[in-house]
Amino acid sequence: MKAERFWKRHWDEGLADLDPARFETTYTDLVRPIFRKFHEKPACAYFGRHVSYAELDRASNRFAHMLLAEGFQKGDVVGISLPNMPEYIFAWLGTLKAGCVVSGVSPLLTTAQVAYQLRDSNAKGFVTLDITFADKVPELTAQLEALRLIVTARAGSFLPGLEG
Repeated sequence: MKAERFWKRHWDEGLADLDPARFETTYTDLVRPIFRKFHEKPACAYFGRHVSYAELDRASNRFAHMLLAEGFQKGDVVGISLPNMPEYIFAWLGTLKAGCVVSGVSPLLTTAQVAYQLRDSNAKGFVTLDITFADKVPELTAQLEALRLIVTARAGSFLPGLEG
């Protein structure tokens, strides 16, 4: 039985539907050649520290392997609540490489709002800044039965000579 595509009721007449089954290429498949071609070129910069495509690829691979080792499967949701820092990109791309789904969680939300979003998305993992939620982990895990993994990033950990 084909699921009803209720959103089509609001489309203009004659607008063609895009069937997701037609798309066999994932985002990670699309960027893989870019990573190979520009492996030593900067992929991003953070406070003057450049991250090459090779570094981004390695860090996101480590994150993906960690998720898979923790039992995450295709379609599992990982909430990411980090400010603009390289670790956000590592976690985001690593989540996609593991076949999981990213749910971006604003770092400005309260604990109750974060819990609501993680529950609503049925998130099994959560990545956050240690200074933001480290003391709230017991409160979050008590409210979220599906949550199996919390990963924390430390501000400044990516920058040599700067303590977070």
